[in-house]
Amino acid sequence: MTERQATELIGRRCRLLSRPYPAKPALGAPQVHPPLPLCHSGLMASDNHDALDPSAGVSASATASVGTGGQQVTAVPAVTATMTATVGVYGTLTVVVRRFYDKLLDTASVIVNDPAADSSAFGAAIALAGTAAEVGAGTAITTVVKEKHLGPVGEAAVAWIWTFNLAQDKVRDTWNAVTGDTIHTTPFWSDFGDHVKRRNKVVHTGTVDGTRLPMREDAEQSIEVVRKLLDHIKAVLRANGLGSFA
Repeated sequence: MTERQATELIGRRCRLLSRPYPAKPALGAPQVHPPLPLCHSGLMASDNHDALDPSAGVSASATASVGTGGQQVTAVPAVTATMTATVGVYGTLTVVVRRFYDKLLDTASVIVNDPAADSSAFGAAIALAGTAAEVGAGTAITTVVKEKHLGPVGEAAVAWIWTFNLAQDKVRDTWNAVTGDTIHTTPFWSDFGDHVKRRNKVVHTGTVDGTRLPMREDAEQSIEVVRKLLDHIKAVLRANGLGSFA
C-alpha cells in the first residue's frame, strides 16, 4: 500500500474510530486512557485494515520487533529501516531492519537479476558479496567487544586483525573467541571458502579461476553463501543478548 492510499484509508476510518471520551472514572478506579482516533495515531494502515473494530479506541502504543529474533527494542541505532504496520484495536508496528551489509548484498542480487548483466557485472556482484561478508563480520565483532565490555583484551583482539575476512584463521579465531561460536563447523563453511577464493580471483584477475570469466551462476553461489553467513552472524548476536544489533 502506498503512503497516499494509506492516508486515504485513515481518513475513511476516522469517522468510525472517533468516539466520545469516556466518563471520568470513579475515585480509586483504574486509569482508562481515552480513545485515540486513527487519524491522530501516527500509525500507517496495512492491507488487513478490515479487521478494525470500530467500537473501540486505538492505543497509541506500539511494539517493535527486529529481524527474526522478535527482540523488543526502543531504538535501533545507525540503520536504515523499512516500517510497516498492522492497525487494529491496538497497533502493532513491525520494523524490518536492513543493515548496511544487507544493502550491499541486496545490491549484488539486483545486479545478478538484471537480464542485461554481463561477466563484468557478475564479477562486481561477487565482489559486493565479499564486501558484505566482511562488513557484517567487522560490525558484529566490534559490537560484541563493545557491548559485552570486554575491555582492553577485546580491543587488543580486534586490533590484532587488519581485515574482517572470516576465512583467515586469525579473524575466525577472534570471532570464535569473543562470541563463543565455532563458525568453522557450520554446514556452509566450505562453500564460504570457495566464495572467498572466487572473490579474490575476480578482484585481482577479473576471472574466477585464472581463465574463465564470471558467470551468473558464480555470482548466485557467492550471494547465497554470504546470505547464510550473515544469517548465522545475526543468530550469534542474538545468542549473545545483542539481538537489537542483528
